[in-house]
Amino acid sequence: MEAIILRLGRRIREIQRGFKSQEEFADYCKLHRTFVGHLETGRKDFRLTTVIHVAEALGVTLQDLFAGLESGKPLQAAKLGGIRQADLDAILRELTALERSIKRLKQYTLADGPANATRQHAARANRPKEQM
Repeated sequence: MEAIILRLGRRIREIQRGFKSQEEFADYCKLHRTFVGHLETGRKDFRLTTVIHVAEALGVTLQDLFAGLESGKPLQAAKLGGIRQADLDAILRELTALERSIKRLKQYTLADGPANATRQHAARANRPKEQM
């Protein structure tokens, strides 16, 4: 079991790309820097919740994090190189919402600015319901 914990620590250190330092990674994970150092060197046993939190911070699945640890197989870097589909979907949803907001803002500013928009809003509010 100690060998697996040691390999897991090495794997965590190997995947920490994108972070300038161990301290930056520890801050991002909301863990103490020395604790992360102990994880990386296999000197500390840790809870599953900690491993889940670290995997999320690294942007990998638990399956990818643990794959091949027992047998000592190397990390499959190709799986870890890009953005996950769930992340892409979230980014696309946010971009779509942002584009809609920008379009509305442009319409608002092109329609004689706030004064005209206020008049349009008041006119809509005073219209009889059957016209709406």
